[in-house]
Amino acid sequence: MQGLNGSGFVLSDDEFLFKAPESGYQNSFTVIHNDQVPNYRPQQMLRFYVKTGTGKYAAAEVTISVWGDLSRADFRSILYYNPSGSRNLEFDQDKWINR
Repeated sequence: MQGLNGSGFVLSDDEFLFKAPESGYQNSFTVIHNDQVPNYRPQQMLRFYVKTGTGKYAAAEVTISVWGDLSRADFRSILYYNPSGSRNLEFDQDKWINR
């Protein structure tokens, strides 16, 4: 993945992606899904924080699944975005706008 216009990513092992870090963002990262490595699994989950070029914060959980003879793959993602510019990404039930 490569960020455009000053955006960047920080990979994370956090169980809950509630607070984006202030620093450490890189403008790109690469994931290699190689079925020849000893600990290969057909499904891989990535969790990372995003800082946009305009200084807003988000978090993403991405799952990549490769099936059968490696001819098909699924890509699923969940995104958490705070348009206020705060690093706080925890869901607030009182501010849920699309229910």
